[in-house]
Amino acid sequence: MFLAVGAEGLGATDRRSDAAATTAFAYIAYPDTDAIPPAGQPRDLAVPLGEGLASSDACAAACGAYANASVSPVSGWARCQSFALGLDGACTGWLDSGGPSSAWRPEDWPAAPGVASGRMAYNGSCADARDCSLNGVCDAGQCRCDAAWQGPQCATLALTPAPAWDSSSNGGSAAGPDRGGRNGLRIVDAGGVNVSTWGGSVLAFGGAWHLWASEMVHHCGLSSWRSNSRILHAVAAAPEGPYSVAGVAVDVFAHEPTVLRAPSDTSGSDDPDDLIVMFYTGSLEPYPRPLCNCSDGSTGVDECATVDDPNLHEPTLMVFATSPFGPWSQPAVVLDPSPPLDTNLAPVIFRNG
Repeated sequence: MFLAVGAEGLGATDRRSDAAATTAFAYIAYPDTDAIPPAGQPRDLAVPLGEGLASSDACAAACGAYANASVSPVSGWARCQSFALGLDGACTGWLDSGGPSSAWRPEDWPAAPGVASGRMAYNGSCADARDCSLNGVCDAGQCRCDAAWQGPQCATLALTPAPAWDSSSNGGSAAGPDRGGRNGLRIVDAGGVNVSTWGGSVLAFGGAWHLWASEMVHHCGLSSWRSNSRILHAVAAAPEGPYSVAGVAVDVFAHEPTVLRAPSDTSGSDDPDDLIVMFYTGSLEPYPRPLCNCSDGSTGVDECATVDDPNLHEPTLMVFATSPFGPWSQPAVVLDPSPPLDTNLAPVIFRNG
């Protein structure tokens, strides 16, 4: 393999702004090798870049010109990461994998006599963290993404495939050891009746994964949330579950929890002395709305007459604890909008406090 310097100023349009952008690049050439995408990536990320091209330089230039020219089916920002020039002069490019370019491993590509392939090495793809979607830093013109993000502009969540739901599991029962099913959280009570939940905030603590979610009591559906929602706590050995219910963290009325760490120091370590802080929409006083009574995890039109009443006091509250199991502090008001508003607050607590 060898490093070749590619063309500059090919006039590729950067869709992040109205201005035209130019892209400087080099490429690492792999003669007699066929470019393929990383393991597990869909084959439909290949794009034709031209016919009758005479050299790998020309194919690399076409790959570089494609950068940011259209929307990628993976990351939302298309970048041609590698190319292959066939014996017939047909040039094919592979778009970004949704991950860093280091995910492309040409050393794993199969031998293909006469095929000229290359992996792109872009420069000048970012000027500052804003070009990295504020999900990473710009380092020598390249986005270095935070752990939760990936892609050329750090615009794609770094997710792993969720395991498929196993229909052979009904989620267990209230009396059984597993109320969480085979993955995620699913609750079926001791009488075999579905229990509806909404959302979920997950936190790793003490070698386990803890989830807090809104549960609709009395077997009601989600439309009863303004009267029947409370916050339950569930625990699992893995982030995908299965989650088993450990108890009720905050009783009715409490909805849409977001749970974070508040660091006990600024070292960035996973300190067991960290506080656990929960933000949620709730009520400080006894809730005046009567609970709905339903039957099967859904809410019928005649089962909850107060569903549409918007005139209740629902501030955003905060509580904290030193253990995921509590006890939780007395709630403090964070936001108290007028007129009442369910804020869906998404706070961030930095390591420096």
